[in-house]
Amino acid sequence: MREKKPEDARAKAPTAGHHAQSSPHGLRGLFATVFAISFLSYLRTLAPGLVFGDGPELATAAYVLGVPHPTGYPLYMLLLHLWMLLPVAEPIVCGHLFSALCAALASGLAAVIVYDFFAALFPTWQRKSLLIGAASAGLMTAWLKLFWENAVVTEVYALHILLVFAFLRAVQRFEITRSPKHFLLAVLFLALGLAHHRLSVAQILPIGILGVLGWRQWGHRKTVRIALAAITLVLFGLAFYLYIPLRAAAHPPINWGNCTTWENFRRHVLGSEYLAQRFLRISPGAPIDLLLWLRHEKLILWQLVGDIMVQAFPGRLVEYLILSTRQYFTPTTLTFLAGLAIITFSVVGFWRVAWRKPLTTIVAGLIAAQNFVIVLLYNIPDISDYTLFLYWLLYLCAFLAVVSAVVWLVEKSALRVRGAAGSYAYLLCLAPLLVFVNNFSLSDQSSNNEAERLSYFVLPMKTDEMPEGSLLLTYGDYDTFFSWYRQIVRRERTDVVVFGANFISSPWYATMFPPETLERLEVKFHSRVARSPEEFAEALRVGVLEKNVGRYRIFTSMPDPYVMEILSRHYEFKKVASLFYRPRDVLGLQVLHLWEICPKSKTEGKS
Repeated sequence: MREKKPEDARAKAPTAGHHAQSSPHGLRGLFATVFAISFLSYLRTLAPGLVFGDGPELATAAYVLGVPHPTGYPLYMLLLHLWMLLPVAEPIVCGHLFSALCAALASGLAAVIVYDFFAALFPTWQRKSLLIGAASAGLMTAWLKLFWENAVVTEVYALHILLVFAFLRAVQRFEITRSPKHFLLAVLFLALGLAHHRLSVAQILPIGILGVLGWRQWGHRKTVRIALAAITLVLFGLAFYLYIPLRAAAHPPINWGNCTTWENFRRHVLGSEYLAQRFLRISPGAPIDLLLWLRHEKLILWQLVGDIMVQAFPGRLVEYLILSTRQYFTPTTLTFLAGLAIITFSVVGFWRVAWRKPLTTIVAGLIAAQNFVIVLLYNIPDISDYTLFLYWLLYLCAFLAVVSAVVWLVEKSALRVRGAAGSYAYLLCLAPLLVFVNNFSLSDQSSNNEAERLSYFVLPMKTDEMPEGSLLLTYGDYDTFFSWYRQIVRRERTDVVVFGANFISSPWYATMFPPETLERLEVKFHSRVARSPEEFAEALRVGVLEKNVGRYRIFTSMPDPYVMEILSRHYEFKKVASLFYRPRDVLGLQVLHLWEICPKSKTEGKS
């Protein structure tokens, strides 16, 4: 037998592209490693109880199989309710664990996706070097600031990004195989995404592109069968929305929108209430003002550039309140310039990957671009979670651009690294480590009890502080959602009637109370969304206060000084207590006062 020559062995050696396509065990190990490391880091930094944001409301709704705020998130409600059946912890902590699980799975998928990109960009690298590079990118994904923050609290975005990454992985496989199986797999993840979050509509156009590319190869008859299967999968995903009217008809304790009629269901699923108040508007109900909106867009873009920087590196955002009641956080000059540098590197990296993996890269770019447009058009202060995929893509492409530059310098320099190509890939591990060190303290919620403190301040356990039969007027998400969770899940202070003052213009809110409670309080809901502090104060006075001040002990955590000033013409506000708390580091220290609303004394009324 002829002895093989070295050049023959090299000719038959598998390429990196071959590794990328035919090493399932290596990819499984990559996925498992990144998943395990990221999940353990999330467990270490998991929130221990109540958190600020939508988490308490979502956990309460899932616990009772209720209907949360638009768009209802039916898939999330069902999955989270099943997850809560595990005897692990109280429901809110189960919700945090579910987010950690979804985010860790997404990080593992991100590593698998990036492996193919590395194999395409660096075909001479050994498989081990490719795996190290992909694992570094996957862990960097897990520890980006916004990603990590959503992984340790109850929120909908960890599941959303998991479904988006699963969709992108199916697209990646379709680009290689043009297989109907991978096309339908992408459709399945689109369908599940539509059953969860409306941001998934950004994947509809990419599915159309995949369908056209597949049709050219499959032929007419086969394409028709595949199209019918795809339509069936989409209908399967949309069928989850039947959960909303079915549960609304059962009148659960959390029954946002009372979706028992077609009109209420349509408005809830489309988020019509929010769109009418926030789409192209600076403040709820305000008329569209083009010049003011352009100023708002400038501040949003400025903030986004700075926010990109602080996802992985030390930076500073300064609160800048300028338009209506909207808060903007503008970066310092250095932070802004660093953000621009990251964007520049990401453009270079995107172009390099698109040259070798055009379909997957274009699909990812389309999803990110549509998310970005929604952020610009939809004025919600806490909408930064919508940029989760965009930030991931920017950092991934910037990372690939930097690695490409280093590889080019090594290959062109006289001092070449000895050993196999890509043997210096271990240096890439520095990237996730730097991100981890920067974000650990910022994302660590394990000892954060600020939300619990605020909750027990607003709704105290002691009856001498808030007597039985009292009426508590909450004002925003924090105090309202905390109180819902404590009364419905923990069964604490159920003797107090909690009324969210911000729902005074929402007649559906009546379904969340026993009928006898509303009859006793003689509540009257306002006919439209209040468009000024004066209108809101009047709606609250006529709808709740007029019939109850003097009859019951009424407390409020209302922080709006304008509304309180208007109401103080009719009632007396007595400060009961004050609490300093910190909802988010970027917001700094806040103060909340608890007031008792009493009838105006006769002497004060005359004066």
